[in-house]
Amino acid sequence: PGLKISGKWRIKRDALENLFSPKKVTKDGYKNKRNSSRSLRLKSGTSEASEFYQEAAIAKTEKRFEDARRLFKKAIDAGARTQVYEAYFNLEKENGFLKEAENFVKEAIAKFPNHSPFYNMYGQMKRQSKDYQAATDIFQQGLSKIPGDITLRRGLGHTLFQMGTKESFEEA
Repeated sequence: PGLKISGKWRIKRDALENLFSPKKVTKDGYKNKRNSSRSLRLKSGTSEASEFYQEAAIAKTEKRFEDARRLFKKAIDAGARTQVYEAYFNLEKENGFLKEAENFVKEAIAKFPNHSPFYNMYGQMKRQSKDYQAATDIFQQGLSKIPGDITLRRGLGHTLFQMGTKESFEEA
């Protein structure tokens, strides 16, 4: 889904949003398309942040990861919202910059302490690296801020189960 401009393929805006925004299925089974540029701008922050975010997403799609990293940082500096933070964290993690991803998600949690996906992403990252105690602490920290979050509860339960101790089984 793209256009050829000046000899290069460019992704369309609606395809851009599909890269970073999951579609919700309505009760009648249709996917809810949120493809307007206004919707993308509202999710990504200021108009300047939105522009940088769109450029970063294109760079990521084109596998220009250093450009994508630079543009994500500019979007964040320009007043991006949580969606851009999540996309940047995923870029860092997917490209093996785990320490940078960890430092970044800590900053994101400090800035958006009630946004549960950050706790989940960080907790899952720790769980995948088999640092179960850190993952448990992260999930519990998130649950202290957002007590009813099912994703954090599930992550905590999986982590406690993976710890494999009698105490962790009882807590799970």
